[in-house]
Amino acid sequence: MKKHEACAQFLASAIAALVAVSAFAQAPEASAPQADGAAAGPTNEPSVRDPFWPVGYTPPPPPSPESEGKVAEAPKAEITAPVEWPPLVLKGITKNRAGRYMAMLDGIGLAETGNVVSMTRNGINYRWKIADINDRGITSVRLECVQIEPAPERNQR
Repeated sequence: MKKHEACAQFLASAIAALVAVSAFAQAPEASAPQADGAAAGPTNEPSVRDPFWPVGYTPPPPPSPESEGKVAEAPKAEITAPVEWPPLVLKGITKNRAGRYMAMLDGIGLAETGNVVSMTRNGINYRWKIADINDRGITSVRLECVQIEPAPERNQR
């Protein structure tokens, strides 16, 4: 009988703790009196805290409506010397259920007709548009090449 009594006592204390925690979680924090006795107004803090946030973390405020849609662009350097474009290396072609072809490109991944793909080599970002993919290969259009970082200096001997 002692095992059953101990188990019942444990369950009773666990239920009491859960009830106390749920009552605390449901208590409205916005109406809690402040030090001067006035009721606190609504806050901008989220009512539900993400359990994976570190202790003491508060999320940044939402972006203002004026700044939405504006993205800061990285400075682009002009390329003055002629550039040799790297080839798009085709690893394979597959056909999806809808009958559209997809190309597997080395260093890029899967691409479909109309996708814009890019590759960075030696500090230069190259962009192509995939014009067509068929059972014989791909057709691509060169869009742009932009130097995104200074090219590494090469030791000349």
